[in-house]
Amino acid sequence: MHVGRLRQEYTVEFADEMMRACGKQAEELTVEPESLLAEMDRAGVERAVLLAFNARRTLGVHVTNELVGKWCSQVPQRFLGLASYDGRDSLRKRELVLDRKRYRLSGYKLAYGYLAMAPDEPDWWPLYEDALEHDLPVLVHMGFSPIKRVSLRHCHPGLLEPVLSRYPSLKLVIAHMGWPWISETIELMARYPNTYADLSIVSRYQPIEQVVEIFSKAAAAGVEGKLLFGTDYPMCGFAEGLARIKELRQRVRVSTGGISEGVWDKILYGNAKHLLNLP
Repeated sequence: MHVGRLRQEYTVEFADEMMRACGKQAEELTVEPESLLAEMDRAGVERAVLLAFNARRTLGVHVTNELVGKWCSQVPQRFLGLASYDGRDSLRKRELVLDRKRYRLSGYKLAYGYLAMAPDEPDWWPLYEDALEHDLPVLVHMGFSPIKRVSLRHCHPGLLEPVLSRYPSLKLVIAHMGWPWISETIELMARYPNTYADLSIVSRYQPIEQVVEIFSKAAAAGVEGKLLFGTDYPMCGFAEGLARIKELRQRVRVSTGGISEGVWDKILYGNAKHLLNLP
């Protein structure tokens, strides 16, 4: 999920384009810790992963690692955080490690299309190598974005193939199932054992018949156990995201003969616990 404030971390233009696509107002992109915890409690959400977001160079948008780290340090039993970087900032592994430790962050969040960069550019190598060395997850935005200045050609999940060929053990999570390139995302999940995908946004905003079909395709490829529940909050709220999952469980059971309770446990929290090295 995302944190930050309108006119501080987020520009008005960015907030308007992002939230309008979700049927919400730009002001709703602002997330403060007290209201967030209250909403989590109402929905029965135990823990949330907070995302830093660095698109300062291209969009003037920057949710800093420091801000996310501050929130996580205040309520460590409820929040974990992922750091975000721009590959054009001359990344060095030593500085990445110091930054992560300073803010007690648990992995990385990258947005290639927002930075107009390809995943396999050598500028990213130090980050991937740090993630491998310390067994950290890398969550990557793939697929559609409502932000007009995003480079969609850098959002295709097929661009991850050279990265995974070079670092086949990398813990990689493809956000939004890479929608609309679902088949390519599933193929990567099937080919690489540590590649996962989250259901954020796509599970809530696509017609439920299409989401059931996604589950069917994942099950046919044997990767339904590598999906993760997600909201992309505040674009999708906790209660509405969980309500859609409840509906999907019933529809998938009717349409495909069902997915086992053990797999649903992985989707809802087990995979996240594994990727984030939680006890």
